[in-house]
Amino acid sequence: AGPAPPPTVGGQLQPPQVISSTAAVYPPSARMQRIQGAVVLDVLVDETGKVVETKVIAGPAPLLSAAQESVRNWKYKPAQLNGKPIAVHTKVSVRFSLQ
Repeated sequence: AGPAPPPTVGGQLQPPQVISSTAAVYPPSARMQRIQGAVVLDVLVDETGKVVETKVIAGPAPLLSAAQESVRNWKYKPAQLNGKPIAVHTKVSVRFSLQ
């Protein structure tokens, strides 16, 4: 017997929605080395829609800090559970392309 599953909460969970985002600044060194791709982040959005924490899940190392810096300035409509704003983690992908 494993651990019990977490209790489920009844009601509607609405995920956070981006209302404003700034484009990531391509690091000059990464551009010169022609490094491109997506950086995937785990982002904690608080009850006010502010990004309070970012953790890297995957992506090219030279692009990580630029992606995190950009996402920290994003604004969200906060997630809601039963009509009340709550803090939640969400996954964000920031794409860097030389095209």
